[in-house]
Amino acid sequence: MASLENDVKALLAQELEVPIHEVTTTADLKKDLTVNALGKTQMLNAIRERFDVYIEEEDTDQFNTTQDVIKYVETKLWWYSL
Repeated sequence: MASLENDVKALLAQELEVPIHEVTTTADLKKDLTVNALGKTQMLNAIRERFDVYIEEEDTDQFNTTQDVIKYVETKLWWYSL
């Protein structure tokens, strides 16, 4: 899990162009990381490409914190492994 967590944090930092230390598990995507509609799309595409998972755009509505993104990717990877 720690590796996945670190991978997601690094991806978010790169795509959102924020320092990695700001991407904590409790960071609010909108308030702390200033994710807007464009940032959300970039984040979504990067997650799809990096982790080879399909994510519906409306699923991102449930992403409030970095931890939400990590848990979502973790769940998708688990389902894909079945």
